[in-house]
Parts: sequence; structure tokens; C-alpha cells
Amino acid sequence: MAIADEHGLEALSIRRLAKQVGVTPMAIYWHVADKEALLQALGERMFSEVELPPEGASWHEELSSLLEQILRVLRRHPAVAPLALFTILTSEPGLTVAERVLRLLMQAGFGEREAADAGVYLLSSIITLVTVEPGNQPSADRELHEAKMAAKRARLAQIPAQRFPTVARLGEALLDCEDPDAYYERGLHMLVLGLRGLAAGA
Repeated sequence: MAIADEHGLEALSIRRLAKQVGVTPMAIYWHVADKEALLQALGERMFSEVELPPEGASWHEELSSLLEQILRVLRRHPAVAPLALFTILTSEPGLTVAERVLRLLMQAGFGEREAADAGVYLLSSIITLVTVEPGNQPSADRELHEAKMAAKRARLAQIPAQRFPTVARLGEALLDCEDPDAYYERGLHMLVLGLRGLAAGA
């Protein structure tokens, strides 16, 4: 997890992991069959860090608390966050989280198809919030990231402000996240508020 957090998933390999922990690659294969199994284990580890909120609140309050806990974990591991979508139904901790989310959606009045769709949408949206947070990059890529940001700002400065005044005015806010906590709070609020509206309509 530390390798992926610092350098990204692309940098993770059996050979690199073996070197990191001071063993031969063959020693790692005693524990995981291949890189795919290693990634599966990372996803499972990530979901095991999610703390389930106590039950008893309204469905939307409990769902909001649960989404906050999932988001808290994904924010700790932004480079690993995309694995959540592929490991939530293939690990015990992931299934525990999925069960709670889907049950809450059913309690809200969604049908089976609607609850399944909403569950996938929620997880995809939270992962996207983390992976596209403006300015968020693994630390090892900071120099490259700064170069890309400088290039984006240069292109932004060339946008004709008379034709696209709103984009020009909000450009810096689109490129960098001044207050990450507020960014995530708004994102979760939009998701839960949207579900409440749909549930009321149903």
C-alpha cells in the first residue's frame, strides 16, 4: 500500500515489493499468485479500513455517514481508489460495505434495479471525486504534476474571455482545490440530496 500511495499503482510490481521488504520475488509468490492477486489484496485492505457507522438513524443520515467513511479511506489512498470498483464484490470487507449501502437504498424505497444502479453510481462518483480532485497527485509525481499545471494555466490564460467569460473567471478554481474538505463535503451532499429527491419521487 505504501508503494502505491507514494508512486501510483503503475509502479507496483512483485519484484519491487520483494525488494522493498528484503526478500526474493519467489518469496512473495508464496503469498500472492500474481500482480492481479496483489491488487485484489490491496482493494480488500482498503475496504477493511472502512468503519461502519452505527445503525438506527434515518436511511439518508446513515448513508451519508457511511459514504463519509468510505471517502475518508479513499482519500488516504487516492492512487489505489480506482481498485474499489473492482474489489467491492470480491472481498469480505467490500461485500460488508456493499450490503449496508444496498440495504439502505432499499429502505429508502428504491426497487432492486434502481438500488443496484444507485449503488454503482455512488461508488463510481466517490472514486471520481478522489481521483479528479483538483491538484491531487501522488507525491512522487509532484515535479511532473507542477509542469502539467503550469502548461494548463498557460492554456487557460489564452482562453478568449469575451467568448467564455465564466470559464476564464473560474479557471483557477477548476485547476486547484483551495479547500479539499469543503470540496468533498459538497460532493457528498449533492449525491445524498439527489438520492433523497429520487426516493421522494418514487
